Amino acid sequence: MEVSSQATGQIDRRTSILVAAFILVLALWMLRPVTPLQLALFIVVVLFLFGLKKPVFAMAAFLVSLLTANDYILSGIGISLRVLLVLLIAVVVWMAFGLRGVKLGPSAKIIITLALIFVVIGIVANMINTGWSWTFKDLRQSGAGLLIIVLIPAVTRNLRDLKILCGVFFIGIAASATVAIMQHYNILGMTTHTLIPGYTNTDNRMPGMAQDPLDLAFVLLSAIPVVLCMYLAKGVQRSSRWLLLIAVILMALGTYFTYTRSAIIAVALGTVVLIPFLAKNLRVKLLLTLLIVGVLVIMLGQAHDTRLVSTQDTSAQDRKLLDQAGYDIIRDHPLLGIGAYKFPQVSLQYASAVDPSVMQQVGEDLGTLQPHNDFVYVAACYGIPALIAFLGLIAAVFVSLRNSYLTTRRNFIKGLSAGLIGALVAYLVNAYYHNALISIPIVWVLIGFSLAIAKLSMAEKKARQEL
Repeated sequence: MEVSSQATGQIDRRTSILVAAFILVLALWMLRPVTPLQLALFIVVVLFLFGLKKPVFAMAAFLVSLLTANDYILSGIGISLRVLLVLLIAVVVWMAFGLRGVKLGPSAKIIITLALIFVVIGIVANMINTGWSWTFKDLRQSGAGLLIIVLIPAVTRNLRDLKILCGVFFIGIAASATVAIMQHYNILGMTTHTLIPGYTNTDNRMPGMAQDPLDLAFVLLSAIPVVLCMYLAKGVQRSSRWLLLIAVILMALGTYFTYTRSAIIAVALGTVVLIPFLAKNLRVKLLLTLLIVGVLVIMLGQAHDTRLVSTQDTSAQDRKLLDQAGYDIIRDHPLLGIGAYKFPQVSLQYASAVDPSVMQQVGEDLGTLQPHNDFVYVAACYGIPALIAFLGLIAAVFVSLRNSYLTTRRNFIKGLSAGLIGALVAYLVNAYYHNALISIPIVWVLIGFSLAIAKLSMAEKKARQEL
């Protein structure tokens, strides 16, 4: 009885800490003793300083930057905050563990090899097509992604470290979704509380704590399947499960108020993928819930004439125009593409091949925009071999997550493994409609977490076998 009481007390304390941290973040964002950007950077710095002693907090600092100042460029040195953080975290990990002390787990070799192949093909394609300057610019992003998938399992030494990363991410994304809701209804004047001063709410789309609505949507659509699966699969103790349910509701509303159509579709399909991992009595209930929510989204969209159901904007025509030019580029440059950043320039050469009716509506976007499709972007810029390597990487991650789900006996890791499968599906659906790969490094984070989970699940299996 004494042990049970202590365990319950510990669980309650953890729940209280999560709630208190969530409220504190919202309070600081609303009260604004400093600007939102200054607050975000302050939290990043504090967490990174803690990371000097315990590297997992340095990685937590990166996750906070991902949720807030994702594209923030440090003035004076001309480098993004995320690239600088990844490089500094690599130094911290090296100083803390040394090269031989870094353990990445059994799935790391094949996944990192495929990621490295993808990056190397990109380097070769850029060098041949664009020269060293553009190659280096693109390498900062892809190289940072490669480091992310190494650093997340490297700092995750045990289950406690994994929970720290998940806890920081959970608090940040739930708070950002809540801020987006408050911005929509202008609760406590929250419409003016944006990371970017003077942010204009185009089409009434809310950014939450992120720099823009798309950044918020890209993270939310990946987080919802994970948190929902953790709730349904009882991945956490009973006293904490209600937090997950509330978070899912907040994140769903936050996603809605970004008015990102692809995010709604991605969340729906990412959630459907969870069904085989759930108890039979939950499967029909989840499908019915999805159906009801889908009908409500359509009805609300029509009632308020939001861009979710609007036919007035030209984004769909933009995609058709850019995709058509992209397919023509892939046909003419199948091996090494045209190099990153050259798509707008090269796509103008294919204007004559584009449907004239589409050119009449959105022809001015040809020559200014990247393709709104990650798969077209990769194949057009780096070549078909790069696309094959990228798809092979994603397939290997799916296999790793499935193996982790089957290997572990811990509900937390089971729920996280299945949830990440849903998150990855949601990301891929969204990536079909956006250039997310060059906008936000969320896919590299998902891959990194998959390696951390594989590492812990195999360590758990080995410990069982030794008993």
